[in-house]
Amino acid sequence: MPLGFSRGDLEKAKEHKERISRAIQANPPEELRVGLRQYRAVVSLAHLRQWSSGVGVLSSEWIINPGDVDKLKANEWLENWIKEQIPWAIDLIELDANADVSHHQKVQLEKGVKGAVNNIGICLFKMAKSDRAGHVEFTHMIYSEHWREKSGVSLKTDRDDLWGAESINQYLIGKAYEHTPISLDAIIQGDKRVSDYSYTVQSNVNALSDGGNRFVTVNGRNGWDALACQGFYDKMKEYGPSGKSANFLEVVLGPNDQYAIITDDGSAWSANNDSGFSAKMKAITCTDVRTISFGPEGTWAIVMEIKTER
Repeated sequence: MPLGFSRGDLEKAKEHKERISRAIQANPPEELRVGLRQYRAVVSLAHLRQWSSGVGVLSSEWIINPGDVDKLKANEWLENWIKEQIPWAIDLIELDANADVSHHQKVQLEKGVKGAVNNIGICLFKMAKSDRAGHVEFTHMIYSEHWREKSGVSLKTDRDDLWGAESINQYLIGKAYEHTPISLDAIIQGDKRVSDYSYTVQSNVNALSDGGNRFVTVNGRNGWDALACQGFYDKMKEYGPSGKSANFLEVVLGPNDQYAIITDDGSAWSANNDSGFSAKMKAITCTDVRTISFGPEGTWAIVMEIKTER
């Protein structure tokens, strides 16, 4: 079952989700914003440590984007909570054990206050060993809601069955899985595709370091994370899930902020002006490239697929 929940857990979550959703819809908030972020990738332990200390980014995908993200206070609180868990999770991995699935909720409900602003959210994360040395399979999901009640409406103080911490926890689990690519009913019923969605991390196209503090991990169309120059970030965003949503075929970092990005919807690169790299890339069919490497003093190598006809 996905992220450590049993069928019974999800049946219970579905029941709470439906009951609390009916209560919300009976007198809906003046403003309701919903956000769901998801990240799944093979990522280096070094980058996770840096990210947890506030350096670098993990480019999670917004499955549901609320527009004004700043209003989702729970999203920010929960991301910080995940960062706090990274050190002990890495310790478990380095002890040759997988980090257990963890989930945490953040609830700020003002009961009995008319027109209150309420924020709720839940995050789940899982870390597992990867076949690549120094890397792990890292998954996290953050679901959050922002409610601004109508001026004359308040949450009842005596309804823990609706607004109590345990009820909200179950509601949030149900809402998070409601928006997965596979329906909550299918998950409960044991749809065979569930294991693919929940546990499989796509094989990374490239996960490398240039020997310094820069590296990149790319997972097809599923996302990326990196520590590199701003130009590289800009191009990855252009082609990534928040831009063209292209499929990354080859991504390479080199010394002196050199890089090459090849996708099925275009390519981009930055290299030493006098190295001849740019002229070569313009002259070839980039999707035929199999590997690129940058060496010292402006050297580079491109390996291409050899096509034959018969």
